[in-house]
Amino acid sequence: MLSPEDCKQSLYTIDIIQEIYTKPSLIKKEQARFHIKIFLLGLIESVHGLHPILHMETADKPVYVRFKKLLNQHYKQERTVQYYAGKLAVTAKKLNAVTKKHCGETAIQAIHNRILIEIKRQLLFSDLTHKEIAFDLGFNSPSALNKFVKAKLKETPTELQQELAQKYIG
Repeated sequence: MLSPEDCKQSLYTIDIIQEIYTKPSLIKKEQARFHIKIFLLGLIESVHGLHPILHMETADKPVYVRFKKLLNQHYKQERTVQYYAGKLAVTAKKLNAVTKKHCGETAIQAIHNRILIEIKRQLLFSDLTHKEIAFDLGFNSPSALNKFVKAKLKETPTELQQELAQKYIG
């Protein structure tokens, strides 16, 4: 379920999209596509980590939910399973087991995937340089960002940015 603030923002964005479509032109349709993308990314971010198993009550569900909340708050600064396990007062092994059970990935994979989502979002929707993105996301240098993206996605940030632009912007 969306928070009241996220719900309000979503409704506002929908109103903007509806207003654009009252008198559509080629440019206005492109604007609407842009707002739709922002809207969908916002929804994904709002419900990131939700999984059908979360509707079932399990003893470790609160640990998983708190992990995802902590991850969304601290992924730019904290990238170790040990940090999150410590904050949750569980072992790294327990956190990995809980994360694997609830979303099918290890805690480090969840951390890396959260970072990758933000990299993609910034490459697609911001005017930041790769250097600015690197420092914003807590990398020590642009080359560290480059190595991370290359290791995870088998392409450079520039190639990823071009691929995303072609796929989503046209």
